Amino acid sequence: MPLPIQSIPSIPEEIPSTVSTSICCIPGYFFDTANVYPKTHSEEIIGELLKDHRDEIAVATKVYGQMGDKLNQGGLALVHVSNQIESSLKRLQTDHVNLYQIHRLNYETPIEEIARLKIYKLNQILGN
Repeated sequence: MPLPIQSIPSIPEEIPSTVSTSICCIPGYFFDTANVYPKTHSEEIIGELLKDHRDEIAVATKVYGQMGDKLNQGGLALVHVSNQIESSLKRLQTDHVNLYQIHRLNYETPIEEIARLKIYKLNQILGN
């Protein structure tokens, strides 16, 4: 069970550099997180730990969870997924993730809409 937000301790300043240096000595290390683990803090912590070693680590994150009270702040709607990848990249302090996953299927969002978003984002990356 995840800790309540108010129970998450702050990370002492000396820990990130020690942890990230130790982690980056292990070839092929992989981090898997999600925008909702717990309420964005997981991505923020991983971003801080790995910011100086990003090219040595594979990072995955997920989208789906409800990030607010409004209609387009959850699920797999085009607006939500597009906004969340940008937000995740900022929290992870990187310009890319190695794997962007759908946390669970949402049968209210047509698969064509999800596919359009993937094609749109790929074209952005390729500069088309």
